[in-house]
Amino acid sequence: MKVLELKQVQREEGCIYFRRKFSAIAVVDILTKPTDISLNFIIETGPLGDKKIEVSDVKGEFNYPLLPIVKTLREYIRVADSQGQLPL
Repeated sequence: MKVLELKQVQREEGCIYFRRKFSAIAVVDILTKPTDISLNFIIETGPLGDKKIEVSDVKGEFNYPLLPIVKTLREYIRVADSQGQLPL
């Protein structure tokens, strides 16, 4: 399983500057079949600069366990954020 891309990434406005909320559609290659999965995620920056990523509302038509999908999405989001690919 591999995350191919995040598309339609939209940041939701919030009052807390260290907590960024997003909604997106992830294209995930599950068992050699690309599948669109809608999701919401939050990136929260701690006081020492560490980032915690919460993935929620994962919806889509896939016949695969959810935990590995969420773990792969978290890692992809972490890399995309460190490379500046997410909206500010």
